Formats: sequence, structure tokens, C-alpha cells
Amino acid sequence: GDPDGGAELELVAATSFDPPPGDGVEKDELLADAIDGDPATAWRSEAYDDPVALAGGKDGFGLVAELATASDIRQVAVDTPEGGWSARVYASDAPGDDLASWGEPLASVSEAEAGTTRFAVEAEDVTHVMVWFTQAAPSGVVAVSEMAVRGT
Repeated sequence: GDPDGGAELELVAATSFDPPPGDGVEKDELLADAIDGDPATAWRSEAYDDPVALAGGKDGFGLVAELATASDIRQVAVDTPEGGWSARVYASDAPGDDLASWGEPLASVSEAEAGTTRFAVEAEDVTHVMVWFTQAAPSGVVAVSEMAVRGT
């Protein structure tokens, strides 16, 4: 197989996924910074007093990238300036408004290091990819400077 996971796929939009008990908002005005190709700009989540449990006991929050066309994906890469966060990766062709609608996670990481974290995934006919953060960095936030999806 291709060690790089194929070609980088075009991402047309980034959205946050913050289902109840979340308030549906996660610094949405900064979302485009996660897919603008500029590592100097970053999306940052809301700040959580307890990074491990997140806020209000919720299970996590997601950063969702929409692909330009339905694609077979092989790799999801996330660039973060601060490590210590944990996350799972999901993919869907028709995401709903709750986590269950995304199905089973394709990959996960626990207490990732700063820099680029690459997830090897396999999913076909995907239109949306989500990185679901279950633990924020020690500062209480998750910052994503770039998110990239590779495949065919």
C-alpha cells in the first residue's frame, strides 16, 4: 500500500460537533483555520477547567472536515501545537446529530504528542471525517493548526 495514504483530499468546510450536553458551539469562527493550509493559524476549542473530563461531564467534542467529493480515505492527520490530548477518528457519508450516528471509531490516540499525529484509517465513500476529542491538552484546550485527509 501507499505509505502516505494516497493523495491529500480537498476539504471544503470545517464544522464543530458539540452534541448535548454541549452547547453546540466550539469557537466556530476559527474553524476555517484548521483547514486553510496555514500552520500558523489554528482552531482552538473552548477552555475546559477539567481537561480530562471536559465540561459538564460530556464525552467530548469534535472537529469535522467535509470533503469536496465522496472519497475512500486512508489517513487523517492532525497538527497540534500542544500535546496531551486524546481523540478518536470517525468517518461518515451522512453524519447525524449524535455521536452514535457516526458508527464505530476507525482509529484512536491517547495523550498524543505535539506536532503531527497521523491516523491510519480505512473507509469508503466518505464525505465527512471527524476527530472526536475525549481529553483536552493540559492547558484545558485543544488547538488544531491543520487537519488533512488522504486517500483516493
